[in-house]
Amino acid sequence: MRIVVLGAAGRTGRVTVAELLRRGHELVAVVRDPERAGLPGEVTLVVGDVRSAEVLEQAVPGADAVVSALGPGPDAPRLHGEVAPVLRAVMAKHNVRRYVGVSGAGLTVPGDRKSVRDRVFSALMSRLPMVLDKAAEYQVWAGSGIRWTLVRPPRLNDEPAEGRVEHHAHASPRRTALSRADLALFLVDVTEDDLYLEQAPLVAAR
Repeated sequence: MRIVVLGAAGRTGRVTVAELLRRGHELVAVVRDPERAGLPGEVTLVVGDVRSAEVLEQAVPGADAVVSALGPGPDAPRLHGEVAPVLRAVMAKHNVRRYVGVSGAGLTVPGDRKSVRDRVFSALMSRLPMVLDKAAEYQVWAGSGIRWTLVRPPRLNDEPAEGRVEHHAHASPRRTALSRADLALFLVDVTEDDLYLEQAPLVAAR
C-alpha cells in the first residue's frame, strides 16, 4: 500500500515506519525538518506543518491509508484536535478512506467497559489538555465517513517488541504498559487487515 505517515520522526513514528517498510509498503512522511527527521532514504518526505491543508495536499492524494503517530507537545497541546478536521477534509476530497491514529488510554468513548482502575485513571485525567485534545480528535472522526481507528495505548516504553498485544474495543487490558515497538506492530496490523473499523481499541502488553 501507499501509506502517509504523520509523526514519523517521533519515537513511536520511527518504529512504525521501520515496520511498514519491512512489510514492503510505500511511505510518504510529513516532516517539519527533513535534516533532523532521520528517516530512511526510501521514505518520500513532504516538508511542512502537518496542520496545514496545503502541506497535506502534497502528501495525501493517491494514498491507500494515513497512519498517525503524532503526539502533542508543549508547543502544540491541541495538535490532535487541530490536525483532525484538516486531515479529514483533505482525505475526503481525495477519496482516501482509511485512517489509523494513536490516541490514549485516558480517552473514554461510548460503550466502554473499563475496569475500576481505568475508570479512576480516566476521571483523573479527563480535564488534562492532552486528554481533551484526544477527545476533540475522536469527535472529528466519529461519523466522519472515513474508515477510522484510534488506538488507545497506556504508558509507552522503549522496550523491544514481544509480539504480544492484548486489545479490546471497549474492555480494559490487564496490564498498564506497552512498548512502542509492539504498538507499531499493532498499528500496522490494524492498517493492513482493516481491524477495528470506526472503533478505538484499548491496548497493552499481554
